[in-house]
Amino acid sequence: MQYSLTINLPEDFHTLYAGDAGKALLQLMDAHREPLALMIQGYHSREKVRHVNFSAGNLKLEATGKGSLSASYQLEEFNVCSAIDRTDTESMKLTFMIDEASRTMKVSGVFIPEREPDSF
Repeated sequence: MQYSLTINLPEDFHTLYAGDAGKALLQLMDAHREPLALMIQGYHSREKVRHVNFSAGNLKLEATGKGSLSASYQLEEFNVCSAIDRTDTESMKLTFMIDEASRTMKVSGVFIPEREPDSF
């Protein structure tokens, strides 16, 4: 299982990217924070993902338009019946790939292999 999101690049993205690639990528990720939070939510079925932040410190770029960065976020779980009320901080490495031809960027979360059903 691996969730991904395709982001359409704005018209001025390549100009910004040529000037300061890291800054351009962080601005693009910040502008799409809500859809990226929903993508990350797919990995957490019981908790709610909130307050997603992207760090420039662990941004890695390759010359081919590929790279990775870390997203930190809060997981909130609240269940009155079970008397659960907790907030944890998590992080996930996101990878991205810029497709020049389609003017999009694909952002993917971690890959988690799916288990086969246990046999008796």
